[in-house]
Amino acid sequence: MKAPDIRLPLSREQVAKYLGVSVGTVDNMRKRQGLPAMKIGTRVVFRPEAVEAWAARRQEGADRA
Repeated sequence: MKAPDIRLPLSREQVAKYLGVSVGTVDNMRKRQGLPAMKIGTRVVFRPEAVEAWAARRQEGADRA
């Protein structure tokens, strides 16, 4: 039986590396720019597909400007 293709949540540090910004900037993007996140216990984590979709929407807006 093949295991399901599950994409694990990303940490703040992983999202920062993916976006090429600091962890503090990730926190600001989450609080001020709507970067989607969720809390699991005391940790803030990010679904990879949600981060990718958010970044794509932001890029589309930048392309139009």
